Amino acid sequence: MKNEGTADPIRNVLSKSAVDIRTQLDLLEACLAADRLGWAGETLAEIAKLANAGNPLAQAIVTSAGSANAGTAGGNPAKPGARRPWVPASPEQVKEVLLKMIGHRPLVTYGGPIVVCTFNGYLLDLEKAKRIIDPLLELVKRAHVVLFQETNIDALRYIAKAAGYGVNASHRNNREQACGILYHPRLEWLGSKPVYHDYLLEVPDHPEFRVTLRPALQQRVRDISSGFVFDVVDLHTKSNLGGPDQTRPIRRYSFEQMVAEFAKQTVKSPYKRRKEATTAQAAEDAAVATADSGVESAADNVAAAPVAADGTTGGEALAKKIRPTIDYSAAELPLGAVIIGGDFNAPLEKETTTEIEPLLEAGFRNEKTTDNRPSYRYRTEGGQFDGFFTRGLDGLVSPLWIPEFPEGKRDLLFYQKDFSDHLPVFLELTPPAATQMMEGSAQTSWRPDNWG
Repeated sequence: MKNEGTADPIRNVLSKSAVDIRTQLDLLEACLAADRLGWAGETLAEIAKLANAGNPLAQAIVTSAGSANAGTAGGNPAKPGARRPWVPASPEQVKEVLLKMIGHRPLVTYGGPIVVCTFNGYLLDLEKAKRIIDPLLELVKRAHVVLFQETNIDALRYIAKAAGYGVNASHRNNREQACGILYHPRLEWLGSKPVYHDYLLEVPDHPEFRVTLRPALQQRVRDISSGFVFDVVDLHTKSNLGGPDQTRPIRRYSFEQMVAEFAKQTVKSPYKRRKEATTAQAAEDAAVATADSGVESAADNVAAAPVAADGTTGGEALAKKIRPTIDYSAAELPLGAVIIGGDFNAPLEKETTTEIEPLLEAGFRNEKTTDNRPSYRYRTEGGQFDGFFTRGLDGLVSPLWIPEFPEGKRDLLFYQKDFSDHLPVFLELTPPAATQMMEGSAQTSWRPDNWG
C-alpha cells in the first residue's frame, strides 16, 4: 500500500506534465515536417519555459536538445561528452556582430533620403528588448521608419523611448505577436489613430486563424523636412507552417482583401486628422493609446531624443522649429503614395511566387535588391521573405539593401539565436524638393501624377 500511495502522486504529476507538453510536441513535429527550424526553435523555447516551471518531461527534452550545442556563448568548444544548453550571447557580442553587418550605414538625420527598414524581431518581447536594447538601437537609428514584426507594444514602447521615436502597434495574437512601427521625429503621423487591418484575421473556413494571424497596421506620415506625405503599411502574413502549397492561398486571400481595402481608401480617406498643434502644445502632445493598441507620437518622445548629426537637439528645438508648421489636413485626402513592408513569408524575388499577384495587378511595385540576396534562410534554402511593395513612388525609391548573414559559426549563432532569424531590409525614398511640393493643389503636392 505504501508503494501504491507513492506511485499515485508521481503518476498524477507525469500525467499533468504530459498534457501540458503534448500541444508543444505536436507543434514541434509539424515545424520539423515543414522543415522550418526557426519555428522549431521557438517551440523549444516554449518547452524551456515549461521546464523552468518544473515540468519534468519538458526538462528531459531541453536537456536532450542541449546536447546539440557543442559550444558556449564565447565560442569555445565544450568538453567531449558535455551537454550544455545554449547560453545567450551578451548584448555586447550581439552588437559587435550586428555592426559588422550594418555598421557602415549612417545614423539617420533630418536630411537626406527617408530610410525605411522592415525587421522581424523574432519573438521580441519586453524582456528581450531590455536585454538587447543597445544592438536594437543600432538598427533603429539607421532608419526613419522601422516596421517591426513578431513583437508587441510593450517591447516597442521601451525601444521607442530609448530611441526618441514615435510608435504605433497593432493588437497582439495568442503568441504575443503584433506588428508595430517606429518613427524618427522627422516623420510626423497625421491620422488621430492608425488603420488596423483586422479583417485579415477572418479567413473563410479557418476560424482558428482569428487568434493566430497578425493584423496589418497603416499610418499616414508627413516628412517635416520636405513636406512629402505618404502612407506606410506594416504586415506579417500567414506562415508556411502546414506547407507552402497549403498556406499560399491564405496569403493570396489576404492580399486580395488588402487591395480591396486600398481601393476604398482611394475614394475616401480612412483617417481623421490629428488636432492642429500650437506652440504651447508642441513639446507635450497627449498620447492616443490603448493598452494593446499603442499609439504614441514622436512628439511624446522628443524630450529624450539624442543630438542629431545635423545639430538638431531634443524636444526644445523640435517644438520651436518643427511642430508649429505641421499641417494635418492631408490626413483627410484619399490614399496616394504608399509603402507596404514586412514579412511576407514568401520568396519575393522568385517568379514562381504567385500569391503576390493581387498586389502587382493593383499597381504595386515589388521593390528589388540588386543581387536577389535572401533575408531568411533555413538549411540549404532561403529567400527574400522580407521586403517592400510601393505605389505612387516611381523614380523616388532606390534598390533595396539587405546585409549578408554573418560569416562563421560563432557570429551566425549570436545573430540568429539572440537577435533575429531574419535580416533587416532597407529602402531609401528621396522625396521631391520642398519647393516642388508646394506647387499646385494640396492633393497634388503629395500625390504624384504617376500614381496608379
